[in-house]
Amino acid sequence: MAQQAAEFYLKALLISMAGVYPFTHDLVVLLDALKELGIDIPGELYTIADALTPHYTMARYPGRKPVKYDKGLGERCVRYAERIAGWVEGQASQEDG
Repeated sequence: MAQQAAEFYLKALLISMAGVYPFTHDLVVLLDALKELGIDIPGELYTIADALTPHYTMARYPGRKPVKYDKGLGERCVRYAERIAGWVEGQASQEDG
């Protein structure tokens, strides 16, 4: 769910800026779409997006290698989603201001 939360934040920002977003669950692709709109994307967000993206496909599509979640991994995923959400909120407030 952390990946999906981050995905929805990025898609919301894309909709607010361009009216559309790429049909993908890949957070890196969504960041690239924002970059194409002239937004400066911190390198850290690409690292986070790359780490978080597989958690959607592994949970959604059968046949993928299962991940054993423990408290540490779950908390890390939530922190990653919060980092993306916070960045999006900062971008949105700049657009409003």
